[in-house]
Amino acid sequence: MGCYAQLTQEQRYQIHGFMKAGFNQSEIAQEVGVHRSTISRGAWSQSWPEGLPHPAQAHRLMQGRRGQLKDRVSIDERREVVNQKSRLGDWEGDTIIGRMYQGALVSVVERISSLTLIGGLARKTAARIRDLTVELLGPHKKLVHTMTHDNGKEFARHREIAKALNADVYFAHPYCSWERGLNENTNGLIRQYFPKNRDFTTITEEEIAEATYRLNHRPRKKPGFKTPYEVFFKTLTLLTVALQS
Repeated sequence: MGCYAQLTQEQRYQIHGFMKAGFNQSEIAQEVGVHRSTISRGAWSQSWPEGLPHPAQAHRLMQGRRGQLKDRVSIDERREVVNQKSRLGDWEGDTIIGRMYQGALVSVVERISSLTLIGGLARKTAARIRDLTVELLGPHKKLVHTMTHDNGKEFARHREIAKALNADVYFAHPYCSWERGLNENTNGLIRQYFPKNRDFTTITEEEIAEATYRLNHRPRKKPGFKTPYEVFFKTLTLLTVALQS
């Protein structure tokens, strides 16, 4: 599956010219040789007075965004054992934002078991993300080998997370959410408990604990209708014993 392409400055000028000529999004994408979604992304947030994007400004803006995460290690450098899903201890992490950016949740999910850990934040700062991530994963430190995040600047303290957990931290390619597909799907499940119209600053610890419990004790088709809790902790609960009998 392809990813959103980073545009060169030459391509930005080409796109600008096609837009002025009245080409539509699909036609421009075909002429320039990029996916049509690339044409409508945030690269065009800077505009000419007549409402068309200024390509040089847009290009500089994208170059500043690329450099936000210092010492970022690409998912390309992640060991093949993570892709093979042959061991416990490889995690994916993200944040979920509340209505009108009020509060946030940190979600981390283990790639084999789907064990999910959730924590709440009043403010989404890099320092607080670091502290909460370490707090969530600390009790399972022996089974934290890697973490894979998206490219949000809230993960700027990733080196400190890696040191605290003695783990390797990687970042997916920009706009390639499928590289953290389990985390994206899990966030969808979490939204069942905390929908987009919810002010996340009002979420209680009891609500988070309840959602976490339900997610981790929900039988999954793979493997064998076991729950994430059972797979991660290598045990069986009474519910699974009953289902298998």
